[in-house]
Amino acid sequence: MYATLVTIDNAEGFKGEKYAGDQISPILVEDLINKLDGEKHTLVTLTPGGEEHMAIGGDARVGLIVYETPDNLSFNNLLSSEPDSHETVSLVIGGQPGEYQRRYLVDARQAIAAAKEYAIAGTLPPELPWEHDA
Repeated sequence: MYATLVTIDNAEGFKGEKYAGDQISPILVEDLINKLDGEKHTLVTLTPGGEEHMAIGGDARVGLIVYETPDNLSFNNLLSSEPDSHETVSLVIGGQPGEYQRRYLVDARQAIAAAKEYAIAGTLPPELPWEHDA
């Protein structure tokens, strides 16, 4: 696995769950993303270490925001099927409520596909639409 640490937040008690090494699998990544409920669990992160990571936040039933960064300076944002929409949607990510552009709101299926490939190989699925933001 490319990712060496996977975490999910927990708003109750402020203690998240951490998984490392052999604990990490594509099934674990999928299960954690499906646990995102916009209240208790709002953020999953995957990292090989350092600043590089992928984050998936929001509510798996309402919609998720997914980004990847190699350095915390430039970002690749997964785009929705409405890439030209500038409407906003309210989500809680990382325990913080905020407004996010609908163009970045994706379904759990897309988020899981992106996260699994990143966890395994550290790459972004080319069949999914990505926007680079430097």
